[in-house]
Amino acid sequence: MSHLDTAIVIAWPQCTARADESLVIFLKKTGVIKNLNMRVGHAAICLINPQSNEVLYYDFGRYITPRGFGRARNKYTDPDLALHTKAIIDDQGDLQNVEEIAAELDSKSQSTHGYGPLVFSVSKTINFIKAKSYADEMIQKGHFPYNGLYKSASNCARYVTETMKAANEDGTVGTKLKYPLTVRPTPLFNVVAAKSEDTIYSFEGGTLQYLDKSRRHSISDLSAGLLESALTKYTDTRPDDEVHGDIEEPPRAVQLAAHAQWLGGLGEGAWFVVDAIDAHSFKGTKYAKDGGLEHEAIYVNEHITLPKNPEVTYTSHYGFFSITIDSVVHRFYRQK
Repeated sequence: MSHLDTAIVIAWPQCTARADESLVIFLKKTGVIKNLNMRVGHAAICLINPQSNEVLYYDFGRYITPRGFGRARNKYTDPDLALHTKAIIDDQGDLQNVEEIAAELDSKSQSTHGYGPLVFSVSKTINFIKAKSYADEMIQKGHFPYNGLYKSASNCARYVTETMKAANEDGTVGTKLKYPLTVRPTPLFNVVAAKSEDTIYSFEGGTLQYLDKSRRHSISDLSAGLLESALTKYTDTRPDDEVHGDIEEPPRAVQLAAHAQWLGGLGEGAWFVVDAIDAHSFKGTKYAKDGGLEHEAIYVNEHITLPKNPEVTYTSHYGFFSITIDSVVHRFYRQK
């Protein structure tokens, strides 16, 4: 299969996320679940460009989106997700520098929102162009429903699964991904199901280790995560689930302009500032919750006249800002 392209399928199994599905909220009200912040893990995927050997990171989450929605991310939307390590591929198509790539991913935990052991596998089963096309198409959709239980919605694990399925050219791996033993995709199941070699890796604290995992381990991991949600010895150390992430506007940092606008999200919120340049363009700036500068660029839409007091709305990120004008959302794209 050396002629096929390579993906790195990633999981952070120890990550917790606040459940927002109605069924889980009902179970919390009945006392079955003690805390809505559940250990469900986080998933991501890296696609390796066979021409340039660039490693492209993608994930999906509730980052600066309305409640109940998520969005896909990469370096186009969030420049801090750019990876600088180039893949080293030998003549057999094998990835030779997994530890170097893992180390850079681990160093970006604040941006990826992954913590704990970085567990991953290498899958030489995809068509890079098809995978990138699907992943980028989801980015251009902006925000759409977030839910791990429904096929019409998505979450981090489903986004990785669907990207792999859209590009998979190996029947065995494709079947495993199509029919997960966990019923719905999970981060760890993706890692195990997508591997095209026996090795599963774990990177933590600067050390690369090798794991012996089968698809059945993903079931036990999912079961353990659900069980922990019912036991106070685990849930008491987790964040207060009455706090809905970063949805609510925080105190405004003193260095922020008076016209900075807050866009929240369960996973991340941020401040956005629009400073008009002319009728069709502006300088758009994003600031972190604490007021730290994250990125700025020039945004243009030659077909739309910018109003006097632009209202920033979802979806807005480094790739484009969305501006509401007369109840219609218009995108202004970053000038390259």
